[in-house]
Amino acid sequence: MTTLRAATLKNRVRRDERCLGVFVSAGVAIEIIDEIAATGLDFVIFDCEHGPLDESALSVRFEIALLRGVTPIVRIAGDGPIGRLVDLGALGIMLAGAENFDEVAGALDAIYFPPLGSRGFSSHTVFGRLANEGPVKRSRLMTTANDAVVVVVQVETLGLRQALPRLLAETRIDVITVGSSDLAVAEGDPDRPSSAGDITSMLGYTRSSGSPAKGGSLAQGRDLLNAIGAAFVSLGHDTELFRVGVREAIERIRSSEGPVS
Repeated sequence: MTTLRAATLKNRVRRDERCLGVFVSAGVAIEIIDEIAATGLDFVIFDCEHGPLDESALSVRFEIALLRGVTPIVRIAGDGPIGRLVDLGALGIMLAGAENFDEVAGALDAIYFPPLGSRGFSSHTVFGRLANEGPVKRSRLMTTANDAVVVVVQVETLGLRQALPRLLAETRIDVITVGSSDLAVAEGDPDRPSSAGDITSMLGYTRSSGSPAKGGSLAQGRDLLNAIGAAFVSLGHDTELFRVGVREAIERIRSSEGPVS
């Protein structure tokens, strides 16, 4: 029942508790996933928008994250195989690149079981096997899955920015973030990612009981994250964090070096 115990991330971000995670390359070694998950992070985002999508490899990595109590999330473009990814055990979807609200709505239908969506139930999936192996009814598992899955929508196109009021009214979305770089490209100025003021204007809304929580990245700055009340925060990408860590280690060693005899 490891999958069912990982439902807390959705509840926590909905309560505006700050949750931390990192992006990882979809093909990163299993041992690295285990080490990352063991750090105490709340979630891991497997980047299948800009990285490889090997579904058979992802299922093992999802299980490793879940065994560590970390929620596995997949970032994917709206035309990706969302239904298969949640069937494999992803407990979160980060939807990237949607052009309009209708694309988001279609993705939400694929993520959620009825009555919230149209996701099909199969006995060969993670939840299906739980139903086959024990006394838990399918209806309860479907409700549990809907209560567990975390849905993050990245606003990074002009069409979706214009649809922001509709996104805020969509109760099936848990978190909204701004994809600063892609939004800058969409606005015709790729060398000027969205400023703190731009992001604040989009995410500076006052949350109601059913509206999505706010997300961001450490690269956007702690002051901005605090100003908008970001509950879902990415610390960066695995390769980026590795590079920063190596540089800091080199600087510490060199700063303590004495003369070479």
